Amino acid sequence: YDKYARPSATVDDIIGVQIKLTLTNLISLNEKEETLTTNVWIEIQWVDYRLAWNTSDYHGIQIIRVTSDMVWLPDIVLENNIDGKFDVAYYANVLVSSNGGMYWLPPAIYRSTCSIVVTYFPFDWQNCSLSFRSQTYSAREIDLQLTIDPSTNMPIEWVDIDPEAFTENGEWAIKHRPAKKVINTKYSPDDLEYQEILFNLIIQRKPLFYIINIIVPCVLIS
Repeated sequence: YDKYARPSATVDDIIGVQIKLTLTNLISLNEKEETLTTNVWIEIQWVDYRLAWNTSDYHGIQIIRVTSDMVWLPDIVLENNIDGKFDVAYYANVLVSSNGGMYWLPPAIYRSTCSIVVTYFPFDWQNCSLSFRSQTYSAREIDLQLTIDPSTNMPIEWVDIDPEAFTENGEWAIKHRPAKKVINTKYSPDDLEYQEILFNLIIQRKPLFYIINIIVPCVLIS
């Protein structure tokens, strides 16, 4: 087994890589630096045919766990990070199924760029995005996809939020969280920039603090 070799039976095979983002905390939005800091789990799934086995030959074992440095990884990174840190926070184990299915769920704290518009402060909305693409493989080698929901057999076109793990932000409320695959047609499929998975967080400022401490005093003074 060569962990540096793409798990394709032939040179022309394209490996499907499914991506899902689960948000656990919108830590902060720094308006001065135009930086969004989030705590997330990034779920990545693909198939490595080389690691499939017959369960009847191995006492019915259907899933094993291996360290992430032992298997091939699709090198999915946050492209619009602001601090140059592409890695996840912790390289969790990879779940390997008997059919060759690979499931990796590492946690990460990302600092991404977010263009700020404060025209209607403190009643403003901001649209921040997290853009993921492979750092190594082109669209001719892997196909980036949104994760398929097994209950509906449809792609999960939103940022997932686990209500039990999610921590509300004191200043910003998440109003919309769409996700989509983007094809950049100005590039060719041989370019790394050709395909990406885009997760958007459309957030609204909670204005109560500013109303009580700034707007109301100004009205009373005037």
